[in-house]
Amino acid sequence: NDKRRATEKKIVEKAAAQVIDRGYDRADCRAIVVADNDWHPGVVGIVASRIVEQFSRPAIVLNIEGDEAHGSARSVEGVSIHEALQHCEDLLVSFGGHAMAAGLRVKVDKLDAFREKLVAFVNDKLSADDLCSIVDIDTECELEDLTLPQVKQIERMAPFGPHNPKPVLCVRNVQLDRAPMLMGQTGKHMRLTIRQGSQYQNAVAFGMADLAPQLYPGMKLDIAFEPKTNHWQGRTSVDMMVKDLKIRE
Repeated sequence: NDKRRATEKKIVEKAAAQVIDRGYDRADCRAIVVADNDWHPGVVGIVASRIVEQFSRPAIVLNIEGDEAHGSARSVEGVSIHEALQHCEDLLVSFGGHAMAAGLRVKVDKLDAFREKLVAFVNDKLSADDLCSIVDIDTECELEDLTLPQVKQIERMAPFGPHNPKPVLCVRNVQLDRAPMLMGQTGKHMRLTIRQGSQYQNAVAFGMADLAPQLYPGMKLDIAFEPKTNHWQGRTSVDMMVKDLKIRE
């Protein structure tokens, strides 16, 4: 199970980096199709869900094997991904599913044409304003509440998905302890160190490095996040996966 979570995390990071590096997060690109030849087919569905959560638009995550790519699609309110795939069926080997989730196969040499046709279809269904996500917060907490046992208890509620979303917590009036550290090959992500009283905590913000110039040590923030355990070099700690943040006046 730990190995599966580590695999999922690695692929989510690579998929998100591909989205940002190739400009699939632009306002005029309201659907995402990413593919790689090293993405485990057993986790592409949950990865697609994570990409939808991060970028607020339909997402398709594909694993390439030989001359075909196969994987999973997830959608948002307002777009039936099944209808979108029907619109593109002349470019697909096969597909099946429903409004919010589907599976598909496509020839690698048809990928670019498929992406272009899918994006055009979804662009007609969603406006740029629809890409502005609203973060629903389940509860507020203090940094001292983010203990390893508490976060492990939350993770026992898995598997998470559309009908059992990950809990989103919020900490308010926390202080940025040091300048943000940029992450990833392209520096599109950032790691924050925050404090509240004597409690320190790391937070990871994917695709949010453009906010870094506005953040400086000592400023106060409200942060919406998903708590998760991080396993690294035999050590388990708590990480905050930032969903959104607000600079306090």
